[in-house]
Amino acid sequence: MPRPVETDATYLPALDGIRALAVTFVVLYHLGIPGVTGGLLGVGVFFTLSGYLITSILISGKEKSSKWHLGTFWIKRLRRLLPAVVLVLAATLAAAAIAQPGRLGEYAGQALSSLGYVNNWHNIFAETSYFDRFGPPSPLGHMWSLSIEEQFYLIWPLVLAAMFFVVRRRALITLATVALALLSFYLLYDLSVAGFDNTRAYEGTDTRAGGLLVGAAVAMWWPARSTIVSHNGRCALDVAALVGLVTVVALVTTTPDGGAGLYTYGIALLSLATAAVLIAAVVPATLVATVLGLAPLRWIGERSYGIYLWHMPLIAFTPMAFRAYSRPISSVVIIVATVILAALSWRFVENPIRTHGFAGAWRLGVERERPLIASLVDKIIAGLERLRAPRVRRQRWSIVGSCALVLTLAAGAMVGLSGLNTDTAFVNALPGSGPATTSINALPVAPISAPEKVSAGPTVPIEQRRTECATVIHVGDSTSVGMISEETLPDPITRVPAQYERVGATTVITDISGARSSLEEVAGEPNAVDAIKGHIDRGESGCWVMAMGINDTANVVVGGLGPVDMRIDRLLKPLGDQPVLWPTVRTTELNANPAYDNGEMEKFNLALLRACKRYPNLRLYDWAAETDPSWFTDGIHYTAAGYTERGRRFATALATAFPATDHEPAGCVVRADA
Repeated sequence: MPRPVETDATYLPALDGIRALAVTFVVLYHLGIPGVTGGLLGVGVFFTLSGYLITSILISGKEKSSKWHLGTFWIKRLRRLLPAVVLVLAATLAAAAIAQPGRLGEYAGQALSSLGYVNNWHNIFAETSYFDRFGPPSPLGHMWSLSIEEQFYLIWPLVLAAMFFVVRRRALITLATVALALLSFYLLYDLSVAGFDNTRAYEGTDTRAGGLLVGAAVAMWWPARSTIVSHNGRCALDVAALVGLVTVVALVTTTPDGGAGLYTYGIALLSLATAAVLIAAVVPATLVATVLGLAPLRWIGERSYGIYLWHMPLIAFTPMAFRAYSRPISSVVIIVATVILAALSWRFVENPIRTHGFAGAWRLGVERERPLIASLVDKIIAGLERLRAPRVRRQRWSIVGSCALVLTLAAGAMVGLSGLNTDTAFVNALPGSGPATTSINALPVAPISAPEKVSAGPTVPIEQRRTECATVIHVGDSTSVGMISEETLPDPITRVPAQYERVGATTVITDISGARSSLEEVAGEPNAVDAIKGHIDRGESGCWVMAMGINDTANVVVGGLGPVDMRIDRLLKPLGDQPVLWPTVRTTELNANPAYDNGEMEKFNLALLRACKRYPNLRLYDWAAETDPSWFTDGIHYTAAGYTERGRRFATALATAFPATDHEPAGCVVRADA
């Protein structure tokens, strides 16, 4: 933790080291660095540490004066937390007004809920997914955790004081705290569902209080103050702490961010492992305390709050194309900018206000850390006007000018990052981009099975192909939403219904829903199997385009029921012998969610290939082999140009697979560009 303001308080440098590790995990996770799929657990480390420190401070104050002094406690928390938040929110909104004016209203709502420390519940009630990596990340998408901590700082002192007043015995109070932690972990488990979006479980105050309460329970008997133990005791603490550190690192490097293990055991185990490290960290003579107290870790730990606050806006304003195709360079740029802004915020804003309070920083300033802006103002006044401003007035300028300086630099950095070239030419110039005619997803065009009607293949030119399908039923997930969107494709001719009609269909039925899969239900919407059964029950039949697979693949990766072959069968069996065209799936490096990695999509495409042997009515359109990287907005969804091409090629592939007069394809796999 930062060096205490009070002269009689003990500074424990190893706690800053723990903060440094936690914030490093979180930043690397949000940057999409390989090997830290569970880096979001760094927030859990912060939670346990915060519960430990806050409870230690409260109990220590009670022991010294026999009073709780909650008003003083809350004011100090406000001094420590609020200035940097206000600075980040102001810089983010200023940058958004310039670089992303279309999203300013959305960010303003996020900022308001962050300022009121209810951002987590704002996200839950607005159904804003923490795990949605399809669109650009929100610059304020990390504020939920600060809201939970602030809610804990407000409620826990009252609960703790009440328990001490009613129960009095510390052993019983500890047991009650542990019971509350277990209840929270149970709610976390109970509210999570494998394969579904679990933002409610992940961001709920009730479901995440467990980690904070574990820290609080430890503080009842082993508070955050320098502790002396025997040699054997130090050895035992070091062993336990090393096991704890290894456990934390193992969880961070192996836990999928959407995996069921995160909720069944991951967060609870992380909290216990962190507690083991904390117990050793407050004993200066232990090996763990010595290592975690090294100067570089202390420096990062002191500024970890600012690093956590600034990193996400900088990531969000950096174009996804630059981050995806130049990941090492972009990561270094973002990390350096984050550390610089956090250091400036700490020196010129956070620490002065933390030390002297709002009024004190305004009135007196801090001579030993006099901001550069104050010197600049003095020089301008002395050089141009030859005036000597009163000392107090100049020092008032120091804190105001410091805030303005950091805010201006931060907003400028965000706008500068957002202005990096992201047009098609830039993307196509990157290594490995350009038309994907040799995609690793490409399926063999040679026959997989030999249906009786197969002949030599199409002979009619691509633009003249027509289908025998009078009725087309298109079942799709969010990757099809833009194909029917008036906002995305204002010209109706470019939308997929018109494209199917172009190749001869007279009736087109689209059944499209975001986040759809064959098994799970999201936001009350029917899954694809139920949607298909609904069409069949209404007597609707024809040729089916099954634009599915992205979410089924991801859901299996994070622990949903599998294998994907079973999910494919669930969609095909109800259709009997009706013709089915199934486009293969693909993602690109723009995608930041490991569950949607293109390697996983390749496995799904191979499962489709296996399905050809079981379903003679199935044809695969190898969309994955024909996509162009410039058609993607986030590695999964598409630009307007991409959706236009997607619709046009789907229709051509349908006419190729089930032709009106031409030869049928020589095998299961068809292409729209051949």
